[in-house]
Amino acid sequence: MRPLRGLTVLICDDDAADPLCRLVRSYGAACEAYQSFREARARLRDDSEFFDVAIIDLVLLNGRGTDLIRELRVEKPHLPCVLLSGADHQTVMREGLDCMFLQKPVDGSKLCEAILEAVVNADTSPPKPW
Repeated sequence: MRPLRGLTVLICDDDAADPLCRLVRSYGAACEAYQSFREARARLRDDSEFFDVAIIDLVLLNGRGTDLIRELRVEKPHLPCVLLSGADHQTVMREGLDCMFLQKPVDGSKLCEAILEAVVNADTSPPKPW
């Protein structure tokens, strides 16, 4: 079963981007992996319409995932984002972001569910004022 077929995912994680991309591909999605804030920001600014969802780690090379998501909320408000972190949900939510959260370590089924939920919610929710 390949429930993510037809989706394109950007993953930005300083230490697990490649394994997470392989996992996402095993569920049928296309995926691009980036290890640093700067790389991911440049790619998203270049063509964020290419991606259906962005999976972003809290701690990145050259920056924080929360800062990247905040930038995306201004520049690309319709791109669904999922924040990854080894920290607990309450710690991460103190950042004040309105996005999905997935705690590490991540297994394939939870990652797949989070991607599908983020995409479905983005398609059914009215644009939010940021």
